[in-house]
Amino acid sequence: MQTEILYLGIDIGASNTKVVALNGNREIIHTLFLPHTDGTRSLADEILVRTLFDTSSVVAVATTGVGAYQLPGTMFGLPITRAHEFQAVGLGGTVLSGLSDALIVSMGTGTSFVYARNGDYRHVIGSGVGGGTLLGLGAKLCATPEMAELESLAQMGNLSQVDLTIGEIAPDGHLGLASDLTASNFGSVKPEATAADRILGTYNLVFQAVGTMSVLAARGQGTEDVVVVGALATSSFAQEMFARFSKAYGLRYTIPVHAMFATAYGAALGIAT
Repeated sequence: MQTEILYLGIDIGASNTKVVALNGNREIIHTLFLPHTDGTRSLADEILVRTLFDTSSVVAVATTGVGAYQLPGTMFGLPITRAHEFQAVGLGGTVLSGLSDALIVSMGTGTSFVYARNGDYRHVIGSGVGGGTLLGLGAKLCATPEMAELESLAQMGNLSQVDLTIGEIAPDGHLGLASDLTASNFGSVKPEATAADRILGTYNLVFQAVGTMSVLAARGQGTEDVVVVGALATSSFAQEMFARFSKAYGLRYTIPVHAMFATAYGAALGIAT
């Protein structure tokens, strides 16, 4: 069991909860991902049941996210510090990436865009397109609401069966754009398109929507660095999708280690002394 002092950061989102524990050196030594359940156990009890560290070692607790204010005022006998979500996104994203000037894109159930510069964090814009979009459309397109199943299915898909590309509408190249770029999501659905094709098309739609907004937001803030965090940042498609935007628009995209836990990490950093 862990006996050193611990700082706990908890990000309670619309779909799940992420928990990080930091040691006295502000290093992440434990992470915990909790899908939302039926609520038969309190969050504190869930953490007690699922963690590998001694909760008596926790000296401070910070919560953030949309569900943070629904908790009681204490946890493990300690007062809870409420961290502003966009501050936590910005702080966690910059420290994990090692960048001080960047657009932080947090892909959760929806997506938020936070501009971070030298310790100042400002919400730029948000979008309802995110992991919730994938889960909702996935449940309709192939009757499964499970992200792992959607991911596996999408890996077998073929985008040419559902999307219209630049190459199809401008084969002579007069637009000056790469021929494999999407001209229209679901703009050319073939009769033989499979469930895997449609799910891959949904992934492409979500990542392209977020990617496009990230380009506009980054340019608007005058930065060339984009840090992608949140649960959807860990998708097997994330690196490939954002590499295309990097190539097309000259921005630098970073998906740091522990990207899923960036907001919880930012909350914990705010109380770690």
